[in-house]
Amino acid sequence: MSPLFHVGHGLVAAGVGYIAAFSATAYSHTAPGSPEHIFWLATSASLIIFEAAFIVYVVARRRRMKRLWKDAEALTRAHQYDAARANLLQLTNYMEYRLKPERVFLSLGALAEAQEDWREAALCYRRCGDYPPALLNLGVLMLLRGANDRAAEALRKFSARVPEDTSSAIMLAMALYRSGKIDAALSTLRSRLARRPSSPLLKKNVERLERGEEPALTI
Repeated sequence: MSPLFHVGHGLVAAGVGYIAAFSATAYSHTAPGSPEHIFWLATSASLIIFEAAFIVYVVARRRRMKRLWKDAEALTRAHQYDAARANLLQLTNYMEYRLKPERVFLSLGALAEAQEDWREAALCYRRCGDYPPALLNLGVLMLLRGANDRAAEALRKFSARVPEDTSSAIMLAMALYRSGKIDAALSTLRSRLARRPSSPLLKKNVERLERGEEPALTI
């Protein structure tokens, strides 16, 4: 759940608690049976009921979001992609996913790929900004579709954010190689090999590039 939502709940709870404490104090200083006494009693009770209802709402809200995710995953496994998409789109109505929609759009992109709607998939991944999983998916998608320059752009951004990932560096080198940028591909792998000198996969691909061959994800 969004930290901002927790902060908001905390402010509401603190405000309600402060007013309830004030009401209880005022209640204890009024004559029993007087209008003021009844007013402060009603105020204190209302605030307690409000806070309890708000807590119930927060719990129910969180369960609803979890249910939408779970149902979307089950529908995807059943190849009911339109229904899965409808569930995911419902999540965008929640503040958490309005502020940080990357996870939702990543899933929507995967759904579009499952339906072979490559354009929609790319659009969804781009809407994730620099979210690493989306950058990787976009890079792989572009590489498979032959858009090597776009693949290199996405994979370069991913590699910068996840420098320990070897496969992305090799795929970046593949995209560069296919774009005719062999020197850039070789530089990419040599740089990564300097960080991971014991990687046999990186060593093998540097050798392949030095021979003018395309990099590969397997030895």
